[in-house]
Parts: sequence; C-alpha cells; structure tokens
Amino acid sequence: MISMPRFDILTNVMLLNGIATLSAILQVVANAVAHGKRQFIATSLAAVVFLIAGFCFFAVNYLRKQNMALFVGLAIGGTFLVSLNWWENYAMLFRIVFFQNTIRDIKRSHNFVNIVASLVRIIVTFTVLGAYVKLSGQEWSSVLSVNSFTETLVLSLFAIQVLSSALCRYMAVVACKMHAVRRSFLIPMIFTSPATLGAFALAVWIPFWNINQENKTIFADYCDTFVIMESPGLGIMRLILSDLTRDLCHQMSYEESSVGFGLLGSSLVSWWLGLVLCTLYIWFLNTERIARTKDLFVRNLYEAAFIDQSMLLNSKFEIVLQPRHNREKEKVTIYLCATMWHETADEMMKMIISMFRLDKFRPKKNQFNDVVFESHIYFDDAFLTKDNKRCVNEYAVTLVEVIRQVYV
Repeated sequence: MISMPRFDILTNVMLLNGIATLSAILQVVANAVAHGKRQFIATSLAAVVFLIAGFCFFAVNYLRKQNMALFVGLAIGGTFLVSLNWWENYAMLFRIVFFQNTIRDIKRSHNFVNIVASLVRIIVTFTVLGAYVKLSGQEWSSVLSVNSFTETLVLSLFAIQVLSSALCRYMAVVACKMHAVRRSFLIPMIFTSPATLGAFALAVWIPFWNINQENKTIFADYCDTFVIMESPGLGIMRLILSDLTRDLCHQMSYEESSVGFGLLGSSLVSWWLGLVLCTLYIWFLNTERIARTKDLFVRNLYEAAFIDQSMLLNSKFEIVLQPRHNREKEKVTIYLCATMWHETADEMMKMIISMFRLDKFRPKKNQFNDVVFESHIYFDDAFLTKDNKRCVNEYAVTLVEVIRQVYV
C-alpha cells in the first residue's frame, strides 16, 4: 500500500510471485526431514534460489535511484510477511506439538478465527495508513480528497478485482473437484502473471503502433505527447488503459540504460520461475473427485489481491517419499479372519482350504519372504462345562482335526 506505488506496474505484477519464498524454504526443509524424492527437493531448492535472486535484482535496480531504500525494504519485508499466510500447509509435516495443537484448535473454530483475522487485517491496514499519513507530513483530508477521475478509476478497479477474484476462486475449486487439476487449475494459474504482463504490453503497444504508422515516431516522443482526458465519459476501460500508459511512460523514463531493463527483466523472470518451481508439486497431486474444499486447500479464505498466487500456495502440500532400495526385505502381514458357529467337519474343511488357497505358495514351500499371512478364527460357543471345568466342545476339537488334515 505504501511501497508499491513507487514501483512500475510490471514490477508490481511480478513482485507478488515473491510471496512463495517462505513456502519454498519450508518445502526444502520438509522434504529433507521426511526423506522425500530428490527431484522435488531440487526443484524447491531451485525455487528458493530464483526467488532470492529476483529480490536481489529488484533491490539493485531500485537502489540505483534516490530515496528508494526504505520502499525497497518495505516491499521485501512485506512480501515475506504475506508469505506467512500458508504456514499451516507445512507445520504439520514437522510433527511439532505446538503447531499440531494450534492447527487442531483452528480447525475446531475456523469461522471465528477467520472473522478475527479479517478484523485484525482491517485494523492493521488503517494503522499503517494512519502512520504513513502522519510520518509523510500529509493532512488527513488528503486521504479522501480525490478528483472524480481518480475516484472512478479506483472504484472501477475495485469492482473488477472483486468480481474476477471471486469467479476465479469458484472456477478453480470446481476444476479441482472435477479432477482437472493440471489443465484447468495449475496451468491457468501459473500463466496468469505472464498473461497480465502481455495484456499490459499490448494495451500500450497497439495505440503506439497505430500512431507510429502515421507519424513515424519513437516511444519516448509518444510518451511526451501522451495526454489523458480526465473525463468519466470516456469509459472505464479507456480510463484504465490511459492510466496504465501514463504509469509505464513515467517509470520507463528512469531506465536510461540497458542495465536497468536487464535488471528489471531478470527480476520478473526469476520471480515467475520461483513460483513455478515452488508449486510444481501440484502437478503430481492426487485429488479425489467431488472432494471437499477443505481437503483440497489449507485455508478457507483466499487473497483477492493476488488470487493466482494464493490459490496455488493454498493447495495442500504432500511429500512424495523416496523409494527405498531394500523394499523387498520388508514384510507385509495380511490378516485373515473368519467366524464359526456349529459348522460341520465338511464346512470347516472348505473354509480352511479357502484360507490356505489365498496364499499362492503353501507355507512349507514358500521361497519368498515378502508377505506373511496370519489367520484368525473366532468361535461362537466353543466351550462347555464338564465336571465343573471349562473345556472346548466337539466343534473346537473338529476344527483342530481339520487343520491337521489340511495343513499336514
């Protein structure tokens, strides 16, 4: 809210991908502790490297300008704090009692927790706004004293953001429930930021191209002569595109050399690659059809300001364990259970034979040691009283004789 207006619109779009930093770090730790597959540890580690590299390129680029150190620090610190939203996705993997108890309590009263969290966010937002107005030497009246052009633009963007984020969240949940996670959830969400950058570039480049065909001008001259007609009658979309062009022209005027453009492009690509590698586990995620939303996502709420990143990072993280080479030495025990009540010897014979046939190899000739069968027979009325003593009845004796005949 304070630092982002100081950056260009391209940086602001891709800076939101940096909120995956803490998730990527926790993925590396969780996979290492649980002995996950090496390729997933490598992708998470690469995500951490790309995300940190993106912040480094971003810092170097904007620290070349005057009075930007504070805003760069606020942007990086705020991004890291936002990444704490999805701590629940990894806390249970470390088997820490405090985290387990906390998550259990949150699940019991998640509605109340969501209400309190929303109120806290509102309070923090107004507190930060008030502190910024006071520290910057502005008057409180300046917060609400905006012209009709700015008011129309802000309200239009707010309405578009609310409707699009709610629809996006609904369609994403439906796609996951339909078991179309890869083609209808992961891929669209991953390419949302690049598609937005492409749309912004086309929105500015197409009008410039039309003028260039007539007057043969360069982009710098186009920016110098660009004027916004501040009138709501122009239409909402034209107002948004005009403001976009003005912002890009203003910010690109500071990029005097190819170094600035190189740092800008490197930071954008690094942030995006970091998000892709951090959420690559979703490609291999196994979800049930018509699954409940709480089984698909960690948190019930979503972040409308960065809907694509929040939906990706909110997907439940599962560790794919590394296959062990000594798997053939592990034994699997299969328990066979049956009940008997006054069966005849012939019936007992058929049941015992069926139980032994479940094992492909007879017990005495089994050359493998990977599966162990253990049979249990539960008798109903297997004892009688004789001479004031409890002893087995004739059916139990018959069963012992049948087992002797079949097994031996």
